[in-house]
Parts: sequence; structure tokens; C-alpha cells
Amino acid sequence: MISVVIPAYNVASTLERCIRSMLIQTYKDLEIILIDDGSTDQTPGLCDKLVHEDSRIKVVHQPNSGVSAARNKGIELAKGDYLCFVDSDDFVEPDYLQRLLHSITSANADIAICDPFGKAIPVKEGILGSPSEIIDAILGYGKTEINQAVWNKLFRKEVIQNLRFATDIFLGEDTLFGVEFAKHCKRGCHVSKGLYHYEEPTASTAYRSDPKLLKKYLTYIESRKRMLMDTSMLNAATVQLIKNSYLKSIKDSYFVARASNQKEIQRQLCRQMALSKSYGISIYKSAAPFTYFFMGLGPKVFDLWMLLYGKYHGLLKRLRR
Repeated sequence: MISVVIPAYNVASTLERCIRSMLIQTYKDLEIILIDDGSTDQTPGLCDKLVHEDSRIKVVHQPNSGVSAARNKGIELAKGDYLCFVDSDDFVEPDYLQRLLHSITSANADIAICDPFGKAIPVKEGILGSPSEIIDAILGYGKTEINQAVWNKLFRKEVIQNLRFATDIFLGEDTLFGVEFAKHCKRGCHVSKGLYHYEEPTASTAYRSDPKLLKKYLTYIESRKRMLMDTSMLNAATVQLIKNSYLKSIKDSYFVARASNQKEIQRQLCRQMALSKSYGISIYKSAAPFTYFFMGLGPKVFDLWMLLYGKYHGLLKRLRR
């Protein structure tokens, strides 16, 4: 059996579409664990309505605790041999579960990954034969972040054991879960088909300058730091990939801090970049050594470097036209 965990918070306009896409799955032996995370709209009533329509749906109402706590509740309640996480504002293809289950059982794998609908994941091969290969795919080989979520994956539940989503991480918590899970895997597999419809959020200037966004980004750095706590089972290239992700998280957080004019946090992030060597990270072996070097010198130097860097690349684009 597959347990499908769906956290729901104020999603009355999209929840039914999501649940309907699960109920028409070609694979029928599933349970749908719907976690109403303290919704204040019509979501709780809709959850109660849906649970009476199909015995495979289970509903839990809990005070608002965040998506990680909701997913953790789902893990605790799950009775299936396999487990997947679906976002309540998304939906899936009818053969989403069937294709993932066939792949994971055929390969005797611990995790199966599919493509988001309309986007191909640049996975190098169908079988991912080690924790390093699985993590490389999750982190997009350092070139794309398209595969870092948990919603396009099927997990073997016995491998999860005591692993849970970090409730103190508000950005990157799903990638942290996937990476830590992969460290305990023997092998993974990739289904080269778009089976999951991901509804991308609309980014706006107001959203990017929201102080709450900066708080999320600072925990994003912490998520990458935790990935480095135990890398004994990984090869050197994968460890470097995680280190690159950690450095990039500091840089990305800096720009969010600058957008909200948080100058002290900008200075703290520059110092954090300069001190990255204390975690065994060499910026000179990273994907962007010059950028990280100048960031470590402080906001004034870094902003000047980025200005010159931007003008240089702008000039190159004009010359190539």
C-alpha cells in the first residue's frame, strides 16, 4: 500500500482538484492522509466532506504548525510500505503512483523520482546506484533546482525510520529531508515522464521584500549546513556539490536582505561567507570562487563587484548579438 500525505492550509480553491486526481489513480491500494493545518477558510469543512466520499481518505485537524509538522504527522499515521507527499494546490497524472511504484519495485530501489509535468529533470541515468548519485540528482548536479522538492518522489517507508522534516527550517526543509533520506538508500530510480503538475507561485516585489522571507532564507542556510553534518557515505564530488549549495544559500540570502535593506544582516552574511572555511569549505574550489571571495570582504566590496560583474556580462551579451 502507498500512503499519500497531503498537508492543507487555506486551500479551499484547489484542494478538491488535488484529491480528485488521487482518487482516479490507476493504482488503487492507497490511503490519503489529509492534514488540515489550522485552516481559517473553508478547507476544514471541505476535508470533512471529502472523507465521507471515499474510505481511503483520512483527515486530521490540528492547530497551525507549518508544513513540516503536518508532513511529520502524516509519517506517523502512514500504514503503507511506501510514502509520498503531495501539495494541496497541485495535482497528479492518473498513473503517477503506478509508474513510481513499478519503477521502485522493479529496480529494488528505496526512492523513485518522476519529472514535473512539462519539465524534464536532467537525471543522467534511470538507475541511481548510490547515495551520491541520488543526492546529485536531487540537487540538480549543481545546475538546476528543479528536483529539490519531495512531491515528485516515492519513498520506501522502512528507510525513513526516525527521519522527520525539520520544523525549524522554513525554506529548503524538503530538500534537507530528501538528502538525509538518500544517505540511507542503496539505490534510486528515475521515471522519465512528467507525472506531477506543480503550480508555481507568483513572485512579486512585495513578496521578495517581505521581512518574513528573509527569516525563511536564513533557515535555508541552516538546511544546507545540516546536510554537511554526516557525509561519510558520499563521494568527494557530491560533498562539494552540497558545499556549493551551502555557499549559494548565503549569497541568495544576502540579496534578500539587501532587498529589505537589512544592512546588519548583510554584514553578518558576509562574515559567514568569510568563515565558511571553518566548516571545511574552500571557496576557491567552489562553483563561483570570485563571487564568494568578494562577498567575504564585506557588503561595499561585494556590491561593487556584483555591479561590475553585471555590466561585464551585459556588455558580452550586446557584443554577441
